[in-house]
Amino acid sequence: NNGHIHSQYGDGIAALFGSMSGSLTNGPTGLIDGHDAIHIASTFDNWAGGIFNSGSIAGDNSGIRIGDHDVAYPDDVSFSGGIHNLAGGHITGGIGPSIHISGQSFSGGITNAGTISQVLPNPELYYGPVDGEAIVITSHTFGGGITNTGLIEGLAGPAISIRDSVSTFGSDIVNGGTIRGYSDGIVIEAATVNGKIGR
Repeated sequence: NNGHIHSQYGDGIAALFGSMSGSLTNGPTGLIDGHDAIHIASTFDNWAGGIFNSGSIAGDNSGIRIGDHDVAYPDDVSFSGGIHNLAGGHITGGIGPSIHISGQSFSGGITNAGTISQVLPNPELYYGPVDGEAIVITSHTFGGGITNTGLIEGLAGPAISIRDSVSTFGSDIVNGGTIRGYSDGIVIEAATVNGKIGR
């Protein structure tokens, strides 16, 4: 995409059923926006090509949402290929997290050379348990680690939050840029972490 994909009331891109073997690429002049700019629902089977962004992905709730952590039915989506925010790219959440990764499994990691942040009406107000956070990971397993050479910031919470629903977090968190949270920079609650934090 090098144009504008927009929804006023729904999601910019919603993957609801089936599987995907290619990648989603948003180029330097591309803008994807909506309630969730990109939403890969818990009812989707498998996404295997990753997401690459060098433009703008902006959600009123989340920029990128994989799975649905708060649903009563199984959250079984599997995602591979990673999320890659390239230099000049912006992934923005309105109130919800900029990137929320749920589902059964995620692999390919997150790389950021751009900006991952939010737009909050008032950062001093309390929102919800994941709101105002940059990256929230609640998937059963996560592989590929997180590499940052840009800016990852949480305006009303942690910049990176790996929740206790994660059984295994694989690989490292490597930072050569800025990771900045309103509260903590990085929160790790996963049962098992196979990696380290470095720079």
